[in-house]
Amino acid sequence: MEALLYVCFGMILMVGFAMSETPYRMCDLPTTVRIEHPHAQTSKAPYRIYVKEPQYYPDSILSLSVIGSLPFKTLFLQARDPDTGDTIGRFVRQSTLNVTQIWTCSNTDDTTITTTKLDKHEVILKWEAPSAKDYTGHVQFVGVVSFNDTSYWEDVTSATIPKGFPPIDVSTCGTEKGCFRFGKTDCGHHECDYIFTHSVVNNIINIELSAKGGYAGVGFSSDKEMGGDDILSCVRSAKASDVTRHYWTIFPHQLPKLRSRAVILQPETEMTSHYVSCRFSRYLNPDDRYSLDLNNPYHHLYAWGPTTGGKVQPINTELMRQEILVLP
Repeated sequence: MEALLYVCFGMILMVGFAMSETPYRMCDLPTTVRIEHPHAQTSKAPYRIYVKEPQYYPDSILSLSVIGSLPFKTLFLQARDPDTGDTIGRFVRQSTLNVTQIWTCSNTDDTTITTTKLDKHEVILKWEAPSAKDYTGHVQFVGVVSFNDTSYWEDVTSATIPKGFPPIDVSTCGTEKGCFRFGKTDCGHHECDYIFTHSVVNNIINIELSAKGGYAGVGFSSDKEMGGDDILSCVRSAKASDVTRHYWTIFPHQLPKLRSRAVILQPETEMTSHYVSCRFSRYLNPDDRYSLDLNNPYHHLYAWGPTTGGKVQPINTELMRQEILVLP
């Protein structure tokens, strides 16, 4: 993808921005075009990409600006996955501004390019994040900026923007979803000691968990003895990919055994200094020997507590038994 970016910018340097150029030509020019300007500047770029919001949410709009201590003439900008380089999201068309145009290179409206070579000190843009089902990783804006027809800086980047965690909405408890909360009366997200919510759409169950401490979990059991339990949880971890976990217990009161995360779909996680939270989906009856068919009623076990080195620590078994309820 970067080769395409450099080639495209080479065309801008040679002939300026041509409104008649098609997106295909601007995004996929022959590599020989770049021979005219093979060397980008190696000094620190006098330009920066500033993103107003510290994090993004699915389908949210971010405001960003490209600012220079020196004027710049042309700009090629994309939002990318910092790990893979794939383009992410789409730029928002703004009818009141005419200094940029949005084009489609790899994905719809994933690229913005300046439409005039007049000197500019700032360009203001809007970008729309993808939906949660399409992407959940970090985002970084990457651009190529030119001072004149021969001097340009490539890989001008913004700070890495993490995906935010929308707060668990408890206002729809009892109407749109089932909820269990432990803590002060009418507590909300980051107020309750523990929250578990669930809703079912077709053959999918959507689960939200949050707790003060190191982990929050919900277990499903056919009896109160806790053997053969299917447990889903979010556990404080140094790796975001390790937060949502699936456990199984064979015998009563034994420590849960970690199982495959493949049953956990579209996980979202949040870790603050006091709380750990997660949101994910699961098939009601996945093809997995360690997952119960949640079309049937089970005892629910609600558990939370401390962790050490990413490992769940035992909690008082009497408290665990008190928190077992049979829910439809």
